[in-house]
Amino acid sequence: MNELGRMLDWQKELMSELNIGSDKTKINDEILDCILGLTEEVGELAKVANSKRKIWRDDVDFNTDEFKEELVDVMAYLIELFLLLGCHEDSIMELFKNKMIINLSRVITSHK
Repeated sequence: MNELGRMLDWQKELMSELNIGSDKTKINDEILDCILGLTEEVGELAKVANSKRKIWRDDVDFNTDEFKEELVDVMAYLIELFLLLGCHEDSIMELFKNKMIINLSRVITSHK
């Protein structure tokens, strides 16, 4: 098992404790709840990133530890969404690889 597989297992364990993903009749609501949680965490991530940009707070340094913590929260929700959609580590890696190939092709094409 690779590191992504371990991350999926940890998220599965948390979801099991919270009884998320066990009842297929609730999957649509659970996906929506997950998206709302993800949106909230992205907002918190943006808030941390924006903290240094406030004119009246020029004494504040960007807090990379807090940013990383919020980024992990975002990642947990993304992993939960993949799991709710029935994805496993191999399918996630394949989806990611295929999307990166497309993105790279777009970048290469746009820079010619």
